[in-house]
Amino acid sequence: FSPWSMGIETAGIGDLGRSPGLNAKIYPVPASGLLNIEGEFSGNGNLTIELLDLTGRLVKAVYDGKCPTGLQTFNEDIAAMSPGIYLCRITEAAGSSTFRMIVE
Repeated sequence: FSPWSMGIETAGIGDLGRSPGLNAKIYPVPASGLLNIEGEFSGNGNLTIELLDLTGRLVKAVYDGKCPTGLQTFNEDIAAMSPGIYLCRITEAAGSSTFRMIVE
């Protein structure tokens, strides 16, 4: 069993799976100190933004609440996170996207 074979297509560097209905990005990659998570959100239902380790374990919940409408940017302090590779998963009614991120 491989965590990379769960129906996720590689769509570009750092982007592991992108729902066509969800337009989002994270920057900078690699990051240290502050991570910016930007997306165009539908405003329907709930929005969750999670930082996960490579085993899928939740490291940090960035946001879990009512989905805002339109272009939004979340600035997350990641200075306390250990250097390494993590995943950023963004989920809302329009779909889910997972991005690979590097913390320096």
